[in-house]
Amino acid sequence: MQYRGRIDIFAEILYIANGGATRSKLMNGANLSSAQLDELSDKLMHSSLLEYSHADQKFRTTEKGFRLLDDYSELNSISGNKRRFDDLRFYR
Repeated sequence: MQYRGRIDIFAEILYIANGGATRSKLMNGANLSSAQLDELSDKLMHSSLLEYSHADQKFRTTEKGFRLLDDYSELNSISGNKRRFDDLRFYR
């Protein structure tokens, strides 16, 4: 099992939130506790990478978040790591 760094977890959250995701979907998809999701989503929202809609109670990746995922995917490609975020550009 490979250790996930904070940037990997940030990328996972942004990937899952593409198109809208509830708290439960983020927690299950990124394998996070409620407290962990609160901390990390606050950081992502403060950085304008993630937004929350009170109307439908869903998190969504912002355009700035998509740019981060593009850069993340490119760095992983250069380093030889394969992550599933490479296909994200087709979901915008």
